[in-house]
Amino acid sequence: MLRSEPVPTLICWLFLIYTQFISKPGGYTMKNKDGVAYLRDGKLYISDPEGLGRYPRISAGKDVELYLEDNKIKDEIVVSESSLKDIVLDLNNTIKKKDLNLKFDNKGLKAYLEISTSPAKKLSLKNIQPSNIIKVKSEVVDEIYPEVNEKEIRSLLQEKSVSYGIKEEVIKDIVSSREYNDSYLVAEGKQAESGKDAEIITTEKYKERKNKIFNEINSVEKGDTICYKKSLKKGNPGINVFGEEIKPAAVKDIELRAGENVRLIKNKAVAEKGGQPKIVKKNNTALVKVVEQYVINNDIDKNTGDINYDGDLLVKGNVQDYFNVSVGQDLKVSGNVANAEVLTRGSLFVNKNIIGSKVKVGNYLDDDLLNFLEKTERLIEDISKSIDEILGEADKRKMGSSVKLGRILKLLIEDKFDELPDLIGNLRDKIDDNYKLKKTLNKLAPFMNKLHKLENLNNYDLFNELLNNIKELLKSRNNNKELNIYAGYIQNSSLLIGGSLVINKKGCYNSKIEASNSIIVKNNSGFLRGGWYKAENIIYCSQAGNNLGKTYFDISNQIYIKKAIGTLVISSPKDKKIIDPGVSSVNLIVNKYGKLEQFSVRPDIKRFLISEFNH
Repeated sequence: MLRSEPVPTLICWLFLIYTQFISKPGGYTMKNKDGVAYLRDGKLYISDPEGLGRYPRISAGKDVELYLEDNKIKDEIVVSESSLKDIVLDLNNTIKKKDLNLKFDNKGLKAYLEISTSPAKKLSLKNIQPSNIIKVKSEVVDEIYPEVNEKEIRSLLQEKSVSYGIKEEVIKDIVSSREYNDSYLVAEGKQAESGKDAEIITTEKYKERKNKIFNEINSVEKGDTICYKKSLKKGNPGINVFGEEIKPAAVKDIELRAGENVRLIKNKAVAEKGGQPKIVKKNNTALVKVVEQYVINNDIDKNTGDINYDGDLLVKGNVQDYFNVSVGQDLKVSGNVANAEVLTRGSLFVNKNIIGSKVKVGNYLDDDLLNFLEKTERLIEDISKSIDEILGEADKRKMGSSVKLGRILKLLIEDKFDELPDLIGNLRDKIDDNYKLKKTLNKLAPFMNKLHKLENLNNYDLFNELLNNIKELLKSRNNNKELNIYAGYIQNSSLLIGGSLVINKKGCYNSKIEASNSIIVKNNSGFLRGGWYKAENIIYCSQAGNNLGKTYFDISNQIYIKKAIGTLVISSPKDKKIIDPGVSSVNLIVNKYGKLEQFSVRPDIKRFLISEFNH
């Protein structure tokens, strides 16, 4: 009888497990499961993975510090149940803070208390649901803000030397409010009270004359008060929050002075003769005078001949064709100026039109002449310095009379300042005969044409005279900014103006106009059509250009034209633009590089208009 061999025990057990569990439907199958970590009630829990699952990972969020085996962990780490005992989670509980600071305005008139506070925060670990990856976060359980007390506010005020104008109610409100993050006005000084400058007040009689350009010669009569001085009023001092006095702004006084035909009576300027009153304000003085105008009741024509008069002239008619007028002060013409030459040292008022005429008002200096004058001025000053240096050195060496001034002049001009003869020649060609400078230039001309004649000079007087005349002319140019032409309409004329041209009616057609200040057409439909216009300040009109050709403009500061009717050519020191017909709002300024650029703000023409009787 055959007996079977016993099956080994291990094999039997494996067979049993397979048949009972693995091979049967619904039997047990081994699974992979990730481990998890979670937080509950401030405690960390960790469960390891099953099978081939991933171990959990944790990291620390804001205000939480994570330690593993006493080492601070900044990044995410892998953890397990076995590492739980070595993990520590700490919370960064913050302490309460406060900052008090005083700030002052630039005059020390106001003191502001700026308070910044942050609370103490009590934190706890936030509950986190089980997950394979968690970030440990904190949450605020409680906040305790710091308190600001009255003592520390007063201590800060004392520390910063604040002693005046402390606002007690504000301090009490701060302490009681407990909401501090703000700026509080805690002290305020007293502003100094401004005084008033002295003024020259014109009477109604004078004001009436100011509003009428073409009224009678006797704008004031003998005994009339032209103006009076209103005395200055000093201001009152203030005090800042440090208890220091604030002085009021200085006030300006003005001296009222009596000129010709005027007498001062108790701060009043009273006319001693009838005539045209004038108030000339310069620096801190106001000179009041009455000018006896010369009046021509009809036209300037063959019956009067050419006119040359040093004072004011009023023409109640016209300046007729081919007659010349030269006036030392203002010229008023009630009618027209036609085909005439007019020269004034004051302003020109033409009620109607200037047609086909050549007009010069004040000391207008064109760019070339101005350049010649300024360059000559510099050369003469440099020559003078060189002579002083040479003579000083000669004196040190005790050379005495062997050094002759005339010879030094000749050598300097030949070798170092050889531009001077040509400059003086150019000035002679461009300067009018009625300038003092022309006489000096004529005296110098023989020496510049033949430099060897300079050796006959024993002094520097002629060159000093030239320098003084140039300086006087340049200074008068600046003073002439208020010498203007006022006219209704201008056509086919040439105008040189030390100040501005103001056209009150239609506009200007086919003319050449150069103004040291502005060219302004006041009428809402006024125009500049054809010709060439140059101004150092502003050119302003509603319409410009025509269909027959180009209209040219040369500007140093600004031009405003409401609408271009024809082609416009606008030039600046370093630029040129062509404006086509139909373009609106031509508003250009000259930048610091001399280039033209568009400007968005329309000019306020009132700012540029000068009072017609400002002088």
